[in-house]
Amino acid sequence: MFSVVSTEAHAKRKRIFASAYSKTIICQYRAQNIIKSRTARIIKFISQQTSANASSGRSGPIVVRNVFRALQADIFTAFAFSETEGTNFLENLKIGPNTQEDLGMDMMDLFHDDKRDSFFFWESEKPFKYFCRFFKPNGRAAHIKGQRWLGEIISRYEMRNKPKDAEGDKQQLGGFESGTYMKLLQWRNPETGKPLDWNERASEIMDHMVAGQDAVPAALEFIIRQLSARPEIQSRLGVELLTRVSHAAADRTYAMIDDLPYLNAVVMESLRLVDTISSYQTRVVPKGGCEISGYYIPAGTTVSSQPYLINRQPTIFRNPEVFDPSRWILPRDSYRVLAKNMWSYSSGSQSCIGKELSLAIMKTVLVGIYTRYTTTLLNEDRLEKRPWEGADRMSEVQFETTLGCEEGERVKERAHTPVFEPHAQQTEEPVPRLPTQGPRVPSQTWGLGTENPPPGTSDQSPRS
Repeated sequence: MFSVVSTEAHAKRKRIFASAYSKTIICQYRAQNIIKSRTARIIKFISQQTSANASSGRSGPIVVRNVFRALQADIFTAFAFSETEGTNFLENLKIGPNTQEDLGMDMMDLFHDDKRDSFFFWESEKPFKYFCRFFKPNGRAAHIKGQRWLGEIISRYEMRNKPKDAEGDKQQLGGFESGTYMKLLQWRNPETGKPLDWNERASEIMDHMVAGQDAVPAALEFIIRQLSARPEIQSRLGVELLTRVSHAAADRTYAMIDDLPYLNAVVMESLRLVDTISSYQTRVVPKGGCEISGYYIPAGTTVSSQPYLINRQPTIFRNPEVFDPSRWILPRDSYRVLAKNMWSYSSGSQSCIGKELSLAIMKTVLVGIYTRYTTTLLNEDRLEKRPWEGADRMSEVQFETTLGCEEGERVKERAHTPVFEPHAQQTEEPVPRLPTQGPRVPSQTWGLGTENPPPGTSDQSPRS
């Protein structure tokens, strides 16, 4: 799906598995159980670290991006396949940096942006892709290792879900399983009745895994970094969570979490600023050409756009480089203007298919952490970059438990910072309404979104 140029062909492919990523499915028991159970493993790991220093209740430095990479892999493999094929990298967490090698995840180096420094957009453009294939017909070493690993998971899954007889149809496949890969396995061409071949299925599911394997961990790391560096914002979020969310994880529903206004504001502001998709997203101008900012662009021209730039429009986002979650605490109409002009998930029918899943993961993890702990950045004066870090220097975070205090005392400690209400009237000037395209507008001001784009939103936007 990610390499399809034609909008029509892209839509056909997306329809095969789009329902597996819908908010309806994400809110159901299977997906929620996968997300919550893996989040619980992270909380258990942090608790072990804080318990080791019982007198202070503080952990040592934890490299959170590596922890969240294990989380993302464990969640996605269980979500895309089943609990049987799901990985258990979180079980390997221990004191230390938890590198990919430490966790047994080195086969996933291909999936991480910081290990793809030399990957440029032109490597997927003609004639360069043929040039690259001439020298490395099977891809780079990281490609081959990652492909073999995922291929083994696919083969085990297909063997376990094989029809009982030679004439068995797609209805016999999978039993009660409803993961993304089952959608690919069940699909039949409506004209020929033929299924997708093995390479198509494997390539598609690998694309889905690559898309989220570093984006979600990097975004979570960014959020925790911002909260750790800004105690007043962390405190405000803590008040909301401690007063509006059950402390017992088993009693929380995703609807309860999704409806939290300040949590939503923190996530939205972080997604606006975090640079998880740093490359330009190239597309081809359709027949008839188009006009962009007064310039005519002929058909067949390769154009590109970048969320990093769109999310920093100063005419839409005042002080665009400032991390300010309160900019999202607005009346519904003003909120919609900001949401339409934030492009982290692209927009329209070609927007990021994993949006609902990624938001559910991030919000669930943040609630799990900040109902129990406060966070602080450590070793920020470190200048050297460790070999396993790749292109980016990763944040080290200290967690301090708040469970030693009574509930009322914890709320009182944090209550000096007010909690904003969803539709509180603001005294600032209204945000200008510019005709700039953006992501889907949420069905509720604080919800995750709707399945269809709002009227006037273009479907000719980059795929993700």
